[in-house]
Amino acid sequence: MLKGSPRKNLVWTASRTQVARRDYWLRFLGSLCIVLVLVLASIHTPFYTSDPNLSATEVEALDTVIFEDAPIPIVSQQSVVPNAPAKPRLLFQIDDVDPEEIMEIDLQGLDVDPAQFQGRIVRRPDTPVRVLTIVEPTFDSIALPKAWRGETVQVRILIGRNGDVRYAEILPESLPNVEGKTSMINTLQDKIDAALTEWAFRPANHDGQDVLSYTVQTFRL
Repeated sequence: MLKGSPRKNLVWTASRTQVARRDYWLRFLGSLCIVLVLVLASIHTPFYTSDPNLSATEVEALDTVIFEDAPIPIVSQQSVVPNAPAKPRLLFQIDDVDPEEIMEIDLQGLDVDPAQFQGRIVRRPDTPVRVLTIVEPTFDSIALPKAWRGETVQVRILIGRNGDVRYAEILPESLPNVEGKTSMINTLQDKIDAALTEWAFRPANHDGQDVLSYTVQTFRL
């Protein structure tokens, strides 16, 4: 079989290539048009279809019913109750004490003038009694018990409105082992009373007036 000329073969191949390219582009454009049509149809067409027989009011009511039937989560709110304030703690007991008391002193057996004790004794004056002059008593001539030597004794003294000593008494609880030593305590009292006659005091003042008041002084034996 005789082969055709080379020129005819080249012409036939070129024409076949052009036909193939044209078919390819036609198929490509056709596919692109189909894709665009599907995209447009999906955009303008809803995914669900409603019943054409339902009116707009019925559709709205249906939506409302569906919303109402949906479970609504209930969040419980816990009310916060503040803790009750702590009760105040009393560090010490405070007794109601009248700052003034009517003086009641047994004057039987005392060589004093009862008129000197008239008035009120103020236990908590605005300005307390002040000591101006001190004369220490001497106890060398007294045979004090060994348990008392070097100890201190407290004496409660009543000072008048003029700063004079009205009354003085030893506080037995300030001494150790006082049982059976009443005579010794009386001797100490005499020594202290003798020394107090030379003491000078400034009287207490309350509400702008000089008043009767106590002072407690300490003596070393």
